[in-house]
Amino acid sequence: MSHLLAGVVGSAVGDALGVPYDGRKRDTFVCEEMVPLEKRTLPIGFWSDDTSMMLAELDSLGEMGKFDPDDVMSRFAQWIYEGRYTPLGTAYGVGRTTSMAVSRYRSGTPADLCGGRDILDNGSGALMRILPYALLKDPNRHNIIDEAGSLTHAHQISRQVCRIYSYFVDELLKGLSPKEALEQVLMHDTYDVPEYYMQRFQTLPHMARVSVPNSGFAPDLLQGAIWSLIHSDNYADAVLTAVNLGGDTDTLGSVTGGLAGIIYGVGGATGVPTAWSHALARFEYIVNLCEENDALMR
Repeated sequence: MSHLLAGVVGSAVGDALGVPYDGRKRDTFVCEEMVPLEKRTLPIGFWSDDTSMMLAELDSLGEMGKFDPDDVMSRFAQWIYEGRYTPLGTAYGVGRTTSMAVSRYRSGTPADLCGGRDILDNGSGALMRILPYALLKDPNRHNIIDEAGSLTHAHQISRQVCRIYSYFVDELLKGLSPKEALEQVLMHDTYDVPEYYMQRFQTLPHMARVSVPNSGFAPDLLQGAIWSLIHSDNYADAVLTAVNLGGDTDTLGSVTGGLAGIIYGVGGATGVPTAWSHALARFEYIVNLCEENDALMR
């Protein structure tokens, strides 16, 4: 099975596991299984903006054969305003910074100038969808990640967190454990991120659960995901650990799930449980999009 398929399915499952608990405080709930959204008529396997944006990017890659900023932004607009790339035909969970960036594009702003550049524009809307670009064969993929993330989130912190994520994927593909991969990533000395955040990455392996961040702020989100991977040894435990941190649970589940899918695959004793993957809304569509793009991936 390809890393892309395992990563995207893993990400979508993590999204679906986490979305019913989004915004809830840590230890006010226990996620053990995939459940419907509370107080809604939405089914088990329903996923949110995390997965929708990733599918839009995959569709663009498959059609264009490369990263095309205008095509990606056009598809993001189709997602928000036409319900394309959604489970049931209506966009769900659109973030403020993403919405504003797409609105700028529709108003005529060039794609590379649409992303938010304010300190408050450092949510996880770029990080949560960056997995396909991190898996590209293209030797220029790290620059592509900078450009792709900046379509919606152009502040330096978000850009650098996406770069850290991409280096982390590089190390996982070499067969390193999450803890070993993090150690290698931290050896890079080119990050332009406040030292406070780098110190938190350095202490992640030893961080107590009570101290693990769970907000939608990009550095917090990636730290929560990596912590969950370090403190688990299979896909299910990784995503359940992440979702049960509370807070931005759908994106914590999605980012952790994508990385865990790369590590453990789909099915088998440690991979994405078949009952979860096959419960996903539009599962066959997700599989087909991944297969169409597999030749572009490592």
